[in-house]
Amino acid sequence: MNRGKSCAAPEIRVFGDGDELAQEATEFFLWLGKESIQASGRFRVALSGGSTPRALYATLASRPFSEQLDWKRVEFYFGDERCVPPDHPESNFRMAEEALFGPLKIAPERIFRMKGEADPDEAARQYEALIRERFGAAPQTWPSFDLVLLGLGEDAHTASLFPDTPALGEQGRLVVANQSPKGVKNRLTLTAAAINQA
Repeated sequence: MNRGKSCAAPEIRVFGDGDELAQEATEFFLWLGKESIQASGRFRVALSGGSTPRALYATLASRPFSEQLDWKRVEFYFGDERCVPPDHPESNFRMAEEALFGPLKIAPERIFRMKGEADPDEAARQYEALIRERFGAAPQTWPSFDLVLLGLGEDAHTASLFPDTPALGEQGRLVVANQSPKGVKNRLTLTAAAINQA
């Protein structure tokens, strides 16, 4: 884990199991959240879906961790989303709602979800516009999340950036529509260029 943008190289840690990873990720999330809030008054994080983030969210929502961050200063975004309604079992938003937002009673105005139920290209444009507005980032500039949570699929995809798909080469946009080779085909995703600004 890289605990500061000025570090020359990332810090890589290897964990014995998912529980150990969730514990360490929770501690890192809370540490970075406190640092960001102290520096800027807020903590902007892009969430991911999947089984590993679910364990992290459940740990963050449990005591004593749930009491260690000023959740009213946290803004929640998403790194990717399946093109399904927000109540669909495959929705990253739904999983975060069940495991994190609901238990922590996060106010809806602190949650900025990708609209998976909308036309994918239009939803990508709208989400990019929302990020630019929230971050005060003009066109041709890159907003910077304080933290982007990412998993890694068996096919080496992260967010919804799949091998050999057009989204991998996108250098100008923050958010694009993309397609998965399996499961829910249509996806929305932050681009690699946007993720790398975090």
